[in-house]
Amino acid sequence: MPNAVGTEFLPTASFLFRGMLLAGLGTLMACAVIDGAPLSDAQQAMVDLTFGPSDFAVTGHLDHPDGRYRIGEPIGLTVQVSKPASVAVLEVLPNGATTLIFPNRRHPETPLTADTPVAIPGAATRIVAGASGSIILKVIASERSGSWLFTRKPDSDSVFSALGTSSRAIAKDISLSLKGGGTATTVLMVRVEGS
Repeated sequence: MPNAVGTEFLPTASFLFRGMLLAGLGTLMACAVIDGAPLSDAQQAMVDLTFGPSDFAVTGHLDHPDGRYRIGEPIGLTVQVSKPASVAVLEVLPNGATTLIFPNRRHPETPLTADTPVAIPGAATRIVAGASGSIILKVIASERSGSWLFTRKPDSDSVFSALGTSSRAIAKDISLSLKGGGTATTVLMVRVEGS
């Protein structure tokens, strides 16, 4: 492109590198914040859990489009897959406490049929907004139904399976258990505000 004196300006390698660096920093900043709410490192580890390209998709929708809930308010989540797949939904709190909310004791079967919205965790079971702050809901759908993620049973006195507080290690275990199969994910951000 010509500059003010009529000569052609060609971007140099260092100019291109600076542009790529700035674009990369913008992406990193966007990853650390969803919808204006900062994520903890523990939550970011689960957000960063991705898989290779897949020929299907999973979507999730909250009953509050803005993702904002009051303490004690039920959180309505609907999940849909584009082809039959096993599905898991994880709740990740800022401290890294990770809970498998689907499958659960009342709904132990995870295969979903294509193009059919399903209420998660189910009509008889509800997710309730606890303390104020950010909650990540990570939805994982896969053709590999044998992963521990889809067969994990909760403790005898629980509806959901508590997976612990090391979300980075949990994300790694999930990644290894789903390696080699078509897998799709999505993340939903929930903001819980005072009563």
